[in-house]
Amino acid sequence: SSDLERECMEEICNYEEARECFENDQLTKQFWATYPHNGKGGATAYSPKVDVAALVAGLTGAILLLIMVAVVIMYCVKYRAKEQRRRVPVTLTSTISPEGVPLTVLPGQEPSAPGLPSYEEALEASGTYDAPPPPYNRDSVRTTEPS
Repeated sequence: SSDLERECMEEICNYEEARECFENDQLTKQFWATYPHNGKGGATAYSPKVDVAALVAGLTGAILLLIMVAVVIMYCVKYRAKEQRRRVPVTLTSTISPEGVPLTVLPGQEPSAPGLPSYEEALEASGTYDAPPPPYNRDSVRTTEPS
């Protein structure tokens, strides 16, 4: 009994240690069925009903998630307010109605980009980078043997 008190009541013991104390399989099974640390959650007064560690971990995770969601919402609200401050309302003060503006080039007009040469003019023009590359000199290449 003193072995049982020392092995399983003051400390947590496993089934083999309890079996050594009782030296009887039937008594060991009866004890193990009511032992609070038997892995089955034995029904005793000092076995916890709620897993405190899991509860704390879950609550901590939920609080962190709420904080992250709040930060993202605040960022979105500030970004939207900043974008609306940047926008300048556009007012049309023109006397031309949108139906009167042509969407295509009228016949007889040549579309041209201002200041750019045509393809033919660009091919004929000479510039700084039109020179051929310098000649390749075979004698200037050093040959080193691997060491």
